[in-house]
Amino acid sequence: MTTPKPLVNECGKVLSLLGEGGHLELRIKPILKTEHLWKPFSESHCLMTISVGQEVHEGEKFLASVQLVNAHFQRCTLCVDDTLQRYTLALGQNKESESCLEEALYLGDLWLKRNEKSIQAFELPLKLIRWEDWRFHSDFEKFKAELKLHYQEEASFREIFLKTVEGFLARYLPRLKIFVDPIRAQNLSLEYLFEECSALRLWAQTGYDYEVYPNRRNWAMSLVHELYVRAQGSEAASEVFLKFKNRKQFRPQVLEEIV
Repeated sequence: MTTPKPLVNECGKVLSLLGEGGHLELRIKPILKTEHLWKPFSESHCLMTISVGQEVHEGEKFLASVQLVNAHFQRCTLCVDDTLQRYTLALGQNKESESCLEEALYLGDLWLKRNEKSIQAFELPLKLIRWEDWRFHSDFEKFKAELKLHYQEEASFREIFLKTVEGFLARYLPRLKIFVDPIRAQNLSLEYLFEECSALRLWAQTGYDYEVYPNRRNWAMSLVHELYVRAQGSEAASEVFLKFKNRKQFRPQVLEEIV
């Protein structure tokens, strides 16, 4: 799939933080990129989504992201995508996804505690939410049912979802130390995508101008945004992705306690 060259908006500077034990300099240069600069960032409400366990959402890298959002956006909602990870936990432990819900919530609690100082560094109006806010939204199940029906009825739509799953599993399964049934792995990954894409529609409906995330959206999310948001005449929840200079690749996601 060909990726169009994005427009670039960047802020690269030395960041500093006064903390316990003295002065810590963060020599990190994060960059904001978007293909759909439909509204000035300075007038926009961004949704910053957090994948618990991702290196880029920890420590100085997360703090650098916070400072970048401070410098560019008017308002921010920070969403901890904790319970969404129950599917990934289930995949790695050969469990049912719902049996991993409590563990996913606990990992979200730990993330909030671990990154409390960085969250306090937000200088713009901030709202903190968690994935359960989307799961219990009144339109969530309706949106998910519509996506599943679309998946069943349209081959091209289904193909993109399966291609997205295939790419994820090709990266993730070799890291596991247990045998995972491929059909079960595919089904769990599809459920993850249906949930994530249903939330994307809710982000647009809520009125977030942009979603800020460290990586490009997967193919399924991009397709759902195109068909269910942009095709309806809206640019809400457009993609803005973060890139860190001088760092080609981050370590894989770790879904466990981080000391």
